[in-house]
Amino acid sequence: MDGITFSSSTRGFVIGDPFKGKWTILQTANQGNTWYSLDSLPAAAEGEAAFAASATSIISDGNELWLGTGGTESNLHFSKDMGASWEKYRSPFVQGESSQGIFSLTSMGGGEIVGVGGDYLNESMVESISGIFVSSRKEWISPQKGPGGYRSGVVYFPKEKWLIAVGPAGSDYSTDAGMTWQPISEDGFHSVKMGHADGSVWASGAKGKIAKLTY
Repeated sequence: MDGITFSSSTRGFVIGDPFKGKWTILQTANQGNTWYSLDSLPAAAEGEAAFAASATSIISDGNELWLGTGGTESNLHFSKDMGASWEKYRSPFVQGESSQGIFSLTSMGGGEIVGVGGDYLNESMVESISGIFVSSRKEWISPQKGPGGYRSGVVYFPKEKWLIAVGPAGSDYSTDAGMTWQPISEDGFHSVKMGHADGSVWASGAKGKIAKLTY
């Protein structure tokens, strides 16, 4: 399994690698005690994959599900009804190789989905590694200045209206909904998440490294 998301305190979803041309997506309605497959599974292209770097290649927002992929194709798969039906949008991310594509998604809460990624075998690549999908227009917007390299995790920080992205070669933040990014640190992390208790932002990385955002 590559990613996990919960849309409520009881209902959650996990995404796994494609099987026989369909994505593996399981759901739970009882806090994870039992899991079962969605009846309607989106199609996967040959060589299309979901990345497990931060477990955030799938996210939920109310009844909506979003899945960001990479590999031979980098797509955004969208369901407006918790997986009963699906739409697919080709992404502007670097793609074509097994190491490339969307690695992480986050929602800013107004119909804008932000993705980060790139090529984990080329961490310094800065072209086509982030984007903003505007749901109302069903189109991608590319940033004017993206993050400083491959990024495996992204989260929206509503308290300050910031986006924060992390990767093994450094971290960045955006104050303008992902249009421009600025470096925070050269410390490497793989995943970034909001804390449930106090709204703080936490990152985790290799060798058990854990950090809390201070600003």
